[in-house]
Amino acid sequence: MIQTKEKHYTIAETKKILRLSSQTIQKMLRRGELLGFQSGNKWVIFESSINNYIEKNSNKPQESND
Repeated sequence: MIQTKEKHYTIAETKKILRLSSQTIQKMLRRGELLGFQSGNKWVIFESSINNYIEKNSNKPQESND
C-alpha cells in the first residue's frame, strides 16, 4: 500500500483554486492534464498536480537550462 502525506483536493476545492468549472476539471482529469484518482464516484486531485498545472500555465518566465 502506498502512503503519501501529499495534500489532496476535491473537485469543488480544485475549481476554487483554478477558477474553472467542475466539468472542465473532470475533463482535465480524464485527459491526464490533472493527476488524481477516483474514490467511488468522487475524484481526488493531488496538490502537486494542481501546482504543476499553475506553473505550466502561468505567464511567468520559465527558467532556462543553459
